[in-house]
Amino acid sequence: MRMLTTVADQAEAKILSDALYADGVVTTIKETRDSTFAVWVHDEGQMEQARAFLNGFDPNSSRFSPELSVAKKRRPTSS
Repeated sequence: MRMLTTVADQAEAKILSDALYADGVVTTIKETRDSTFAVWVHDEGQMEQARAFLNGFDPNSSRFSPELSVAKKRRPTSS
């Protein structure tokens, strides 16, 4: 597992994580000591894919709405 990036806002980290998940990249979000949120990529072999995705990522863009819907349907529900 490798860290992709940190973001200041937890909601933004969740949007990025969900969009990456819909793109086939499994991630984990962890709060850091300085109260930012780190997005970690599980499979190091997907780091280039994740970085490329991150370069075009805008959490405020409606372009990512379909990916978020896909992620919501694919993710296992936690109990």
